[in-house]
Formats: sequence, structure tokens, C-alpha cells
Amino acid sequence: MGRATGIRPMSVEVDLKGSFGDFTLDVSFDAPSGCISLFGRSGAGKTTIAQSIAGLRKVKQGRIVVDGDVLLDTTGGANTAPHQRNIGVVFQEARLFPHYDVTANLNFASRFLGGRTPQLSFDETVDLLDLQPLLKRRPRDLSGGEKQRVAIGRALLSAPRLLVLDEPLTGLDGARREQILQALERLRDRAALPMIHISHSVSEVALLADTLVLLANGSVEHSGAARDIFANPDLAGMLGAEEAGAVLNGTVSRNDNAVTAIDVGGHELQLGKMDAPHGTKVRLRIKASDVILATAKPTGLSAQNILSTVVDQVIERPDGEVMVSLRLGDERLLARVTKRAAVALELKPDTVAYAIIKFTSLPRAYVVERD
Repeated sequence: MGRATGIRPMSVEVDLKGSFGDFTLDVSFDAPSGCISLFGRSGAGKTTIAQSIAGLRKVKQGRIVVDGDVLLDTTGGANTAPHQRNIGVVFQEARLFPHYDVTANLNFASRFLGGRTPQLSFDETVDLLDLQPLLKRRPRDLSGGEKQRVAIGRALLSAPRLLVLDEPLTGLDGARREQILQALERLRDRAALPMIHISHSVSEVALLADTLVLLANGSVEHSGAARDIFANPDLAGMLGAEEAGAVLNGTVSRNDNAVTAIDVGGHELQLGKMDAPHGTKVRLRIKASDVILATAKPTGLSAQNILSTVVDQVIERPDGEVMVSLRLGDERLLARVTKRAAVALELKPDTVAYAIIKFTSLPRAYVVERD
């Protein structure tokens, strides 16, 4: 299924300045429709920005425009009340009503519709978030992941034009995080609902983000298309040397025994078998530390993934290691090597390099339902 149709593109413009105790915020960015991820360490200003967009925090100076509507303009005197901004917010804590069961918690959103129609019906929302087994339960009988799915459903049924997710996976274990991630994937693609996603997890951002805003100490360090930022060796330090790597888009080309093959820019990548038919569009992340480089095509290796690439950039990092950007058709890979290895291999722009990626190094690819 592709993205929902009949929903016009939306944009978000944010320009905020203010002081909050010892913390100073000075940010400006704009982004088209899709999932906008605000990424940075604790204290970078992510939650302050999200609360300001939702109208839950006052700023001294700023302008916020969502879908062409000016929600805040301190110069012009505009300041739309939070309940009139039509923005759904999901906090780290689910904040469900303890005396209501799940059905009643979901239906509570209808009180705030004001004549609007949700992107998805009640039944569609329950199906999307896999809530059917939970409908008669009360919050005390739900796991952390289940509570968050209900909170997302309630926000969705309020017919928001924008959904703000304030680190919704914090404190959840691996299995529950996976449940929420899959739900957010489906929400982004099937409901075509614009989202602002706050996180300090590279893996979350790699999966969900269309636009990435990198924050540090209350300022925007960089913003742009997520795939371009991940493939930029100059920005690897902001993501963390161990987490740096490219995000690739591909298509399932075959499923054989325990292997799924993904076509990426005309090249085949093999990974563990997926429950996805031929032609399914997927997204996968490959860490720079998992890519080995050679300047001659290797033979006699157990590695199944040997890709012919062209060196794009060679960037020496302050820690002495070297980040190498590689062209793979229209896609980009990153590799992290030692300075000694870069010199020995004579890595230079426009030279051929073979990228070797172990089958076991590749995580599962995530299905994306995009047109």
C-alpha cells in the first residue's frame, strides 16, 4: 500500500529564540511534509522546540507556521491557543485516563474534533496500531509499549494536522520499541500524517526521518534530507563515530531459503530472510564501521556482499580515523577506515573501491510503503 492520497503537502517553518534559566534557544529550520526528526543529545533543545510548536511553552521571540497557517508570530502579535492549533502530542509517558478502558481512552479524542474528520476511522486506527486485543483493558493492565500505542491512537483520532512525538520509545525494551517503531512506520506511510519526531537514537531516526534537524546546545547545527545527512562524512561526528553510516533505499528482488536479496541502485545486497514479497520497497542502514574496503575485487571470501563503488569524498576526522563516502548508483555508502589504511589503499575521489559487507553485519531491512 502506498501513501494515502487526497492529503495535500504540508510544510513546517520554525524560528524560535528564548532563554529558559541557564538554557538559551536559538533555532531556525523549515521542512516539507513527512517525518521531521529532531536529533541531539539530552539538553540540545528538542523537547523545548516541540512544546513551543504545540503551544505548551512560551518563547520570547519566534514564528511558527504550519501548513501556511501562522500559529505564532511574536512580532505581529499572533499566538494561537494550544487547543486550537490542531496538533496531536504524544509524550514519553502515555498519560492515559486510568479509570477508562482503551476504547474510552480512544473515543475521548472525539470531544476535540470540532467538525474535523480523522485521517483514519476508529476501526482503521485500531487495525493500524494492532489495538483490537486491548480495547477492554484499562491502562494498569497494559505494558509500556501497549500504552504508547493507545496514546498514539488517541492523538490520531483527534484529527491532527501534525503529530508531535516526544521520545515515545524512551524506557521501552527492545521488543516493545520494535512494536512502536513498526506502528509509526505504518502511520507515516498509510495515514500520510506529518510528524515531528524527537529522539537521541540514531536507529530510530534512520528508520523514520524524511527530514533531519541536528541540534546541539539550543542551536541547529545542520538540517536537510535525512538520507543526505547520513551519507555526509563531514557530519558523522554529530551522529557519533560508532553510529555513523548510510541509509539506503532498495527493493526486494528475491527470497531464497534463508536469504532475502535487496536491489540497491542496481546492486544486490543479501541479508537474513524477510517476510516481504518481491517488489517490496525497503530502507536499511549500514554502519560505516561494518564496511571493509578494497581497491581490487577480492576473491575467495565468505562475504556475500561485495559492491563495486566509486570514492566520492575522503575526510580525515580529528580522532585520526578517515570517513570515506562511496557512490553506489544514486545511493551513498560510508566506510570508516584508519588513516594508515586510507594511505595504503590510495583512496582518492573518483577511484573504484570494493565495499565488502558481511551478511551478519546487516540488520533487517525495514519495509517502507512509499509511492
